[in-house]
Amino acid sequence: MGRPHRALLELASGRPLGDVADPAELVASAAEHRMLGLLHEAAQAQGLSLAPDLSSGLAQHRLAVRVSNQMLWRELVRVDAVAAAHGIDLAAFKGVTTEARWYAGEGLRPCADVDVFVAPSHISRIGELVALLQPDHPVAGTIQAMIDGGAVQGVDLHLPSGVAVDLHQEPIKLGIPVRRLDLIWDTTCTIAVPGGTEIRVLGPEMALVQALLHLQKDRFSFLLSFFDVASMIRGSEMDWDLVDLFVRGEGLALHTYESLRVVVSWLDLDVPVPATGVVARRLWSMAWPESSRLQGHVGMSRMVRTRYWIPFAMKGRRGEAFRWWWKLIFPPKRLVAYMHPDTRGPYLWRLASFRTRLAWERHLRNREQRRRGETFRSRWWRRGEKG
Repeated sequence: MGRPHRALLELASGRPLGDVADPAELVASAAEHRMLGLLHEAAQAQGLSLAPDLSSGLAQHRLAVRVSNQMLWRELVRVDAVAAAHGIDLAAFKGVTTEARWYAGEGLRPCADVDVFVAPSHISRIGELVALLQPDHPVAGTIQAMIDGGAVQGVDLHLPSGVAVDLHQEPIKLGIPVRRLDLIWDTTCTIAVPGGTEIRVLGPEMALVQALLHLQKDRFSFLLSFFDVASMIRGSEMDWDLVDLFVRGEGLALHTYESLRVVVSWLDLDVPVPATGVVARRLWSMAWPESSRLQGHVGMSRMVRTRYWIPFAMKGRRGEAFRWWWKLIFPPKRLVAYMHPDTRGPYLWRLASFRTRLAWERHLRNREQRRRGETFRSRWWRRGEKG
């Protein structure tokens, strides 16, 4: 479907929706950009007139998101408790913790999984935690060696409840490790969660940096992620000096500030953005052009490899980036065996089969992304016509 409805941009900016000539088109756009819950909240608060079928659909969607997020909360608390019982410290980020901290209510932010990372002093125990949470995982016995060797930075777990948990070495997840993981951990804080317990989360400054970099990795496709960034800035007393200290120390100033500039520009926010080099900024804009932004599911199907260039534009990290690329081209045998267990033969043959399968899966995934965009559009417009 592409670019979001103008009223959604106002909503993401924290301003009233304004006049809406075609509510069905607005709801279809909200579906595409994952903002149905936020639109339901705003429509109720501002008295937006919607066809009965559209209004009912929004309410049902929000209820479904609320129920799904409650299940994610339960599993997050359980995972944290299992880790704590064995002396392993975790912190959560993204997902339901973002909704709890920077959204006005429940059911407003759809979340797919749970993201956690371990304390820097406990990275050597990730394999132990995998064995505790999913003992039958295919890499339960080898994941620690792959992490220690720098081949991967985490592992995806699938719990008996059906909830997916992404267990990470660190929250930035750009391939090459951050230098100041201790700073990230030292600035974490705790929040209250449903049930009266507390859980450790990223501090607002590191949460903002993570959100901006994740937004760039997703090619600025969905408006909901813009709302995340704007809400963090509006809802927190940001220590911008801490942000600057971290991103410059990591070589991430270009990526962080240009991503922030994209959000500020689209949402017309009154937030100063530090300057970046003219040449570097121009090259960055060529890799993430204006024309590719906020294209929804179609945007997610385009320029899927641009994220691999992020480490090369990290100031002072090019040597690490080349070593990381080499590991991408020639991953460890254990990783190939995990990703493509049904292939036999010499390493290079298995690797070629692995690459071919990945290319085909990427093609199918991109085609599905484009199809989903059209499905969202037709489904929600049909609701409006019925109303």
